[in-house]
Amino acid sequence: MIFISLACLLLAGALLYLYRKKHCPCPCASRLDEVRLRERERERARIARILHDNFLQQCQMTILMLDNLAGKIQLSASDLADLERIARNADEAMTQGRDLILLLRQTELRARLRERLEVLGSSLQRLQPLDFECRLQSAAGNASDAFADELFVLLAEAVRNAFKHAMASHISVTDYLFPTEIEITVADDGIGIPPAFLRDTRPDGHYGLTGMQERAALLGAVLAIASSTGGGTRVTLRFSRARYP
Repeated sequence: MIFISLACLLLAGALLYLYRKKHCPCPCASRLDEVRLRERERERARIARILHDNFLQQCQMTILMLDNLAGKIQLSASDLADLERIARNADEAMTQGRDLILLLRQTELRARLRERLEVLGSSLQRLQPLDFECRLQSAAGNASDAFADELFVLLAEAVRNAFKHAMASHISVTDYLFPTEIEITVADDGIGIPPAFLRDTRPDGHYGLTGMQERAALLGAVLAIASSTGGGTRVTLRFSRARYP
């Protein structure tokens, strides 16, 4: 009888250990994850300073030099058109650089994830009016920790892609709760992503999909993209609910 009782206790202890291992992340592992995320946050801040102090100033100087050159020398119509194209490209690079700096520096804010996505959506709506909804109801929407910073960067990329490429009339960010997972979906009703781009695995691909997959993997999350021509796009991110119980 004593042997049977001891065996039952050992079995119960083993089951409890396995349950906690699966559903309760180790405090040491959580602290290590936090340290790594903070380190990436500091690196983003450093990159933002480099972009602001060097790249944007160089672009501005290039545009001024092109304008000055165009006014000093006689150019053919084709040469002038080439200069104007170069100036437009430099100006577009500056715009993208400013957007990137804003995105990098937003990760330093302590605002909640939902608020930061709402601010991003409002900013993009000023450039391209359409319906944007952020319907984050779970604890993840109220989070402002380092993990939420990484979520924001990833979700912001999906939102920006939708605004830039989808030709949509409606974009939404919605979360869904499952027993062990949280799912956040960025959906639009636009033209969809061409199959060739979905298969593109280059790091510098047109939609940055490979980079999004890599960032999701670093978070221990799963990213899925469903799209059809004319049927819109759904970018879905799933991660453990233990992050935000």
